[in-house]
Amino acid sequence: MVNRYRITAYIFIAFALIGLVVSILEQPGQFIIPLLVIGVVFVLYKFPPQRFRSMRPGARGGYRRVEANRVRPEKPKRKRAPFRVIDGSKKGPDDDDYPKYH
Repeated sequence: MVNRYRITAYIFIAFALIGLVVSILEQPGQFIIPLLVIGVVFVLYKFPPQRFRSMRPGARGGYRRVEANRVRPEKPKRKRAPFRVIDGSKKGPDDDDYPKYH
């Protein structure tokens, strides 16, 4: 069954490529502007201008390494508070009544 889906996928891809080539050959002007926009975006992504490089979140990489290696002072340990059981008005587990949630 997997081979059947692969064959149909290859057929659809082949038809899409044929249609793309035919449309480029018939009307090449339609594809110049999108290709230029994609090219400009790619070039700006790979080589950003100097003024935008300092705005990136990871631009101060050395700062984090220095902060991580710094020894932090230990916090004083808290004194454990004793817990007390406060007697309530509930019935105890020794009663014959079943709990309400069962």
